[in-house]
Amino acid sequence: MKLNYFTSLLFLLFVTILSAQELEIDEGDDMYGMEEVEMGEYAISGNPQNFKIIDNTFFLKAVVGQMQYGDFWFDQNTKMQRFLLPDSLKNIYPKAVLGDTILFAAYTPNLGEELWKYSKKDRDYSLINDINPGKNSSYIRNCVTFKGKAYFQCTTKEHGAELWVSDGTAEGIELVADAFKYDKIDIKGMLVYNDHIYYWSHKHLFVTNGEVGNVTEITLPETAYFSFTTLVPTEKYVAITISGFNGKRLYKYIPKKEQVLLVKDWPNVNSIINIWPEVLDDDLYFTVKDPETDERMLWTSDGTEKGTKQLFGKESVEMKRVNRLKPIGGKLFFTAFDDATGGNPWCFDPKTKSFNKIADIFKEPKSPYPHDFMEGNNGKIYFQSGFTNRILWVTDGTEAGTKIVKKAMKSGRSDFNNMEFFNGLLYFNSKVYSTSEIELWQTDGTTDGTYVAFDFK
Repeated sequence: MKLNYFTSLLFLLFVTILSAQELEIDEGDDMYGMEEVEMGEYAISGNPQNFKIIDNTFFLKAVVGQMQYGDFWFDQNTKMQRFLLPDSLKNIYPKAVLGDTILFAAYTPNLGEELWKYSKKDRDYSLINDINPGKNSSYIRNCVTFKGKAYFQCTTKEHGAELWVSDGTAEGIELVADAFKYDKIDIKGMLVYNDHIYYWSHKHLFVTNGEVGNVTEITLPETAYFSFTTLVPTEKYVAITISGFNGKRLYKYIPKKEQVLLVKDWPNVNSIINIWPEVLDDDLYFTVKDPETDERMLWTSDGTEKGTKQLFGKESVEMKRVNRLKPIGGKLFFTAFDDATGGNPWCFDPKTKSFNKIADIFKEPKSPYPHDFMEGNNGKIYFQSGFTNRILWVTDGTEAGTKIVKKAMKSGRSDFNNMEFFNGLLYFNSKVYSTSEIELWQTDGTTDGTYVAFDFK
């Protein structure tokens, strides 16, 4: 395996790579390898596929040499650790970090997909529990960390898909509640809010304080032909959006009163509420498609029917096709189109009730439709634009402060994907579709500070 030098990073790199040798897995198997080097000494050859941040830990999946799977993660030390897992562990996906223990899902032919753990302290791995006995997979999904434990969806033959909890030990894994009663569903989402976990399927919404057996169903009126879309927490209530053949509805759930109230009903099936409302200064912001103009417009809600309305301003008259909302620094950033300049980045200031088109980026060739706004450090805001050839931008919210960080390939389709901000730097994948090559890049918002984080060539 070819190793190359890369820039010094002030955090720990933890590398999980499957060995090329087939091994039998059992509880006492200690066949693994480990080495430590100073940061900046080498990078790892391969093809990075996905990365995510879980519990302040940076995980990266890559293909290395002839191997099919690999996982890497960063932490906050100056040492880089690399260890090997046997090739019989397939489809490794990190789920949670509980102190020195990494919980991950992995597949083996004899056990199916089950929950495993790796101990940073002992430098060893083991199966936590064969939750769904035999070769049947448990399908670990939708994991959140809460009160020092991992809560996740697990599927068993006896209960179907339900909420389970694990403290990382074989004895500490339990079914929280048989809430869905073997309804053939998956948990659509999980949310930690106000010292409770909310989780839901298309038709059912539950809340728990994390204790085994302590689960309550939240019932919404007249939901027979609706399905849950999402939950969004504010300081005083949880906003609930549902959709169905009869349109869209916005509800609020008040935990202190255990009360559900209808906020707004959009009965027209063409009135489409954005499935992910955003919260800014405890108000909701979302988009609704106007049934007359068929344009997606910006709306806000304070949790009351009267305070749920479309936003207007002298600058907003020309806006249409509003999308990609993101609250950053006390303002709402979003994409909007106008007939004069096309798609550009805009922002709304709730204090002054004013709209501002940040910059005219449509003049840049093949770079319409700004999206994926993300807050950086020192007041920087990142976003990308374009369809087939992406451009990465940085802005301070002004036209003069809006600049190109990196352009994708001049010819052939290429994308920037999976943008995440971590330890003061923005990380993103760059994919070239003609060659299927993927690179992991990092940037501090400057041209000189934008380069390949690892040499995967």
